[in-house]
Order: sequence, then C-alpha cells, then structure tokens
Amino acid sequence: MHYDIPFDATGAYAALSFITLLAASLAWILTRKQGRRAALKNSAIAAALVLPFTLGIASTLSHNALTINEKNLSVRAAYFYDYARNIDDFDLARAQFGTYQSIADGQLKWRRNGLGLPGMNAGRYSTTRGKVLFALLTDRSSVLYLPAKTGPSLLVSLENPAAVLAVLEQRASAHAGI
Repeated sequence: MHYDIPFDATGAYAALSFITLLAASLAWILTRKQGRRAALKNSAIAAALVLPFTLGIASTLSHNALTINEKNLSVRAAYFYDYARNIDDFDLARAQFGTYQSIADGQLKWRRNGLGLPGMNAGRYSTTRGKVLFALLTDRSSVLYLPAKTGPSLLVSLENPAAVLAVLEQRASAHAGI
C-alpha cells in the first residue's frame, strides 16, 4: 500500500529562492568596489553556482511517500532520505496520532542529518526527550508517531494516520498468527 505525504511547498520554495538571491546579493556587495561590471559578473557566477543546488532540492521536495508491504514499512523523503523497518520493530501499542503538538515523544529538538525548510522537516532528529527519530513532517495537523522497540522511531505527516495505523496493526497481528 502506498500513501502520499501531504505537502504545501510554498514556504520551502520561497526559502530556496531566498538562498539563491542571497548568494547573488552577497557577491554583489562584496565586489561592488571593483566596479559595476565586476560586481554583476560575480553575482551571476554566484547565482549560477547556487541555482543548480537549490533547483535540485526544489525538484525533489514533493517526492514523499510511505509504503507498507506484507512485513515492512518504508518512507521516502525528498529522494534524499529513506527509512525502512520491519513492522514488528514498532511498538504499535504505544503509537499515537493527532497534531504534532499533541505527541510529546515526537517533539523535534536537534537535526542530526536532514533537511529543514519552512513547511518541511525530513531526516534524522533528536527529540526533546533524548530519543532519535526519523521525521517526515510536512503537515503538523495530522501526524503519526510510531515508537520503535530499538533504534529510531518514526514521525510522519499523513492525511489519515488512523487508517495507516489500523493497516499496520492488521499486518502485525497477521504475522503474529503465522
């Protein structure tokens, strides 16, 4: 089963545009004493160097999904970050869904390796309670938190987290009965 992750990229695209504009502006400011021609040249070079990077990130931001097969759950976040676990690795009895603010164990503190843009957090994070989790947070009003028995837990935005949790519980009970 494949679940798309809701994502409004407006804030993220604006931040990436700002980064490109900032690089060009800094080059202009730092070289303006060399004359207008040199400043324009350096600004163009800075923008040309930064633009492929920001466009590359921007083109992948909406490629987010959660997939559940017979025994595994996997999350793909912006082509850069992947998270895959066996369903039995989760403590589904302690799973929670709701708003981001309502899930105390899923509060992000430090980004260990990931992407943080307005409207999107993706990658590995430390929590305020000292745990590690993989987050794909795009909509803070509808979140599923899956605590892992060992290793990083999962925090993911979904349109219907209750339905996804029901599928996971069904798959886990089917494996327990085998």
